[in-house]
Amino acid sequence: MNELFSICIPTYNRSKYLLQTLEAFLPQIIPHQIPIFVSDNGSPDNTVEMLSQFKKNRYPLLFFKTNT
Repeated sequence: MNELFSICIPTYNRSKYLLQTLEAFLPQIIPHQIPIFVSDNGSPDNTVEMLSQFKKNRYPLLFFKTNT
């Protein structure tokens, strides 16, 4: 994991756009193992489920926290 650079994304109720953003980052961050941190402000949509699946299936260096 790259300790010199990370991507931080705040979000609320925008899982569709967040997924598009994460997918756009992948080609650039995978070779450098850049971590992504997402802070979800308690979205009522499927943001948490989408992030869980993305971490499991696409990019394990994705970290997220949901504020309630």
